[in-house]
Amino acid sequence: MRNVLISAFSVRWFLILLLSSLSSGCALREKLYYAAPTLLPETERKMKNPGFWISQHPSPDKIVLKPAEIESLNFYIENELESTKDVTKLDSLLLGENLVSLLENRLDHFSKREFYLRDAREANPVFYQKIMKNMNLRAIPSEI
Repeated sequence: MRNVLISAFSVRWFLILLLSSLSSGCALREKLYYAAPTLLPETERKMKNPGFWISQHPSPDKIVLKPAEIESLNFYIENELESTKDVTKLDSLLLGENLVSLLENRLDHFSKREFYLRDAREANPVFYQKIMKNMNLRAIPSEI
């Protein structure tokens, strides 16, 4: 009777250990995210995942802005700063000449500001000329 009791006890523990190891193996699996293919200098692969940056914040779940404040901030960014565009509001057709003009104006805007290169030298006109050449504006079709 004792041998039967021990073997039933052993089987039960074996099943518990087996199930717990299977379930913990699933829980410990790293969650994979799509990430940029290259690393910037002085960065590590783990920095390409949002979880790394979220974990840097002392209270990441704290509500910072209420929904109305988020809408106000988004409106400000889109309309005052003109940093983003709502793609759902864009025309389905864009004239190439308008895009060329926009890109030239943006580059001109940046070239008048004070920017510095990696080696701490100020970006000079030659730097912006290279950018203009790399933009290859002539390759933009008449309609997009």
